[in-house]
Amino acid sequence: MDSKNYACVLLSGQPQFLNQLSLQIHIPLRQRIAIHYGFKGLSKEEVNLYLLALLKAAGVSEPLFTPDAIEAIAGFAGGLPRKVNNLAEKALLVGFQKQVRAIDAEIIQLVQEDSDFTV
Repeated sequence: MDSKNYACVLLSGQPQFLNQLSLQIHIPLRQRIAIHYGFKGLSKEEVNLYLLALLKAAGVSEPLFTPDAIEAIAGFAGGLPRKVNNLAEKALLVGFQKQVRAIDAEIIQLVQEDSDFTV
C-alpha cells in the first residue's frame, strides 16, 4: 500500500514547524517527506527584482525606489517578503504624502522608525 503516492501534500510553516516535526511522535510523517526546503529570505538583488515585478504588475514602468532605499528595505525586512511588502507599501504612502518622485532610504528609515508604521 505504501508503494504508490495517491496524494501529494505540501506542508508549510514557520521554522518552529520543523521543531514539531522533529518530535519522536512524528517520525513516520518525517520519513515520508520527499523534499525539504528552508526559505532563508530574499537577497538585496532579489528584493529589487521583487519590487520591480510588483510595480510592473501594478502598471508602473519606472523604478520608484532608489538603490539606497532597496538596500534599506532588504536590511530592515531581513529578506522576508511580507516585511518587504509592508515597508514598501507604507513608504509609498509617505512618498505620496510628501509628493516625491522616488522613495529613498530616508523615507524607508522614517517608516521603519515611526511607531504608527509597525512592520
